[in-house]
Amino acid sequence: MNTILISSSPAPHGSTHRVAAAIAEVLNAPVVSPEVATSEDLAQADRIGFGSEIQWMGSSTGS
Repeated sequence: MNTILISSSPAPHGSTHRVAAAIAEVLNAPVVSPEVATSEDLAQADRIGFGSEIQWMGSSTGS
């Protein structure tokens, strides 16, 4: 199965990138940024994975 992983991670050594790299190793798939992925890459893939960072800016109390 042809797989591509698209990872939007600003830090090349951040946790999002590390998780994408670990998944890519198991699936024998490339990890590319959204800016690098082409429509041809996506059309050839049987499976496409997406990952992005989550930032927590603090709690919201609603007060």
